[in-house]
Amino acid sequence: MELVRWDEIENQIAIEKDISILKKLHAALGSKEFRKQIDGSIKAINKCEKYKIKIEIAFGEYYKKLEDKNRGGLVKSLDEGTPKQQAEEEIGKSRETINKYARMSSIEKTDELLEQYEIKCNDRGVEMSSMGFIKFAREEQHKDLPEINLPEGKYQVFYADPPWKYGNTMPIGTTSPTDYYPSMSINELCDLPIKNIADENAVLFLWVTSPILQECFEVIRTWGFEYKTSFIWDKIKHNMGHYNSVRHELLLLCVRGSYPLQNRKLYDSVYSEERTKHSKKPDYYYDMIEGLYPNSNKIELFSRNERKGWKVYGNQL
Repeated sequence: MELVRWDEIENQIAIEKDISILKKLHAALGSKEFRKQIDGSIKAINKCEKYKIKIEIAFGEYYKKLEDKNRGGLVKSLDEGTPKQQAEEEIGKSRETINKYARMSSIEKTDELLEQYEIKCNDRGVEMSSMGFIKFAREEQHKDLPEINLPEGKYQVFYADPPWKYGNTMPIGTTSPTDYYPSMSINELCDLPIKNIADENAVLFLWVTSPILQECFEVIRTWGFEYKTSFIWDKIKHNMGHYNSVRHELLLLCVRGSYPLQNRKLYDSVYSEERTKHSKKPDYYYDMIEGLYPNSNKIELFSRNERKGWKVYGNQL
């Protein structure tokens, strides 16, 4: 027989804003003493794990609020440390774990997905976990994305931010691109019939990160383009990498046939602007491309938003 009032625990999590109290409740839910109060069934264990995950999501939201304050210039004292250092100290977890909590708090419809995840784990007789929830939420959010076809017509300017599939694993706790969208392999990207809608003279602006730089040239060649030069977006903020602190992304300029600039203005190869949402690129680059090629038919591949004067292709519009 259970001695625990689950409804009281859920209410406390919902209304409690004090991180120190949530921290104590999180520790209590994972303690041997608390586990003795439940009947030991997988359903009871998963009920406990569900509330731990809810608290971890609250931790992630708290950390993101610290980040927002810091971005707005409200956290200025060096004694206070960075938002992540503050969160580490107050929550009592490592930087990697704080990253994981922030990752969880970025998931949309968490309550609904958490209920579904609990049912799935109970049916299968397996124990819930934070990383298991992240994987489940990602799969649920991606499964209903629509299949779409490339638009008809011929285009001279292509702007693409492909959902590259990475062969390595990300450092523990860091955000993975697949948390936000389904990724595509090099072969899948090569199979897109871009040649069918590309004019014989055209230009491609292609976003790529350093880890996938070598492989991306196969896509460039298959789509019928040849690499010419690159631009660098300096994101200003640190992002975890395997070999360095990654704060830049590359925009490659590639040409099909002969397609010279329509405006001889030379833009700087390096542009600095602080990164915001995952994978969101600065509007500066739209303006740059429109400035360089004002008279061309333009299409954005893997777009998330409509833009006046452009055709768009993407299943996240």
